Amino acid sequence: MTQKNSLQQAIEVAARSWPQLQGLGDSNTVDVYWQASRVVEICKIQLPTELPRKGMGVSLIDSTEKHFIAKSLVRDCSGQSLAERGLKLVDVIRDHGLLSIGAQESYVVALYSWHGCINMAKLLRKTYVVPGGEASYTREMRVQGYNWLRECWCKEEAKANPWVRYGVSLARLWEKNRKMHEFEKLIVEDWVPADSPYWA
Repeated sequence: MTQKNSLQQAIEVAARSWPQLQGLGDSNTVDVYWQASRVVEICKIQLPTELPRKGMGVSLIDSTEKHFIAKSLVRDCSGQSLAERGLKLVDVIRDHGLLSIGAQESYVVALYSWHGCINMAKLLRKTYVVPGGEASYTREMRVQGYNWLRECWCKEEAKANPWVRYGVSLARLWEKNRKMHEFEKLIVEDWVPADSPYWA
């Protein structure tokens, strides 16, 4: 069985169950990490530890957004549909030379990096989506979200997985690229700890 075939099967198996959600919000911020972790377990993947340049990392996040997230909740996709997206993402990563590792490793690395980047990026925004509109982030909410994310990347680093932390380090550049000249007006970053990988 090829790496891509076993990856397809693992994605489908991992998509058969999703974690229970705590409250409202974007379930992708939990489910993408869950999917990556399950595929690592199923395929017994040893993650690479050499990290690409930040510019390549931002392209990796953009590719994951476009080809895997595709403006939808991953838990609402069938296992087959999610596997198709995952294999498409792996092909794009290979074709654009974003990573020079195997299909399984590329898939989980992209998802872990996305998890770190997007969760950090959301904490920088002035508002978050609630039913019927938007509400403003409080400093306490930002700090609480950041502490949760830090626990996640520390837990992963203890397992020789630097990719969630790497994703956090991409958030500032990723948001700058998306918001261009409006970055200073739309981003709140004065609360981010000085020792955060965000500033690295």
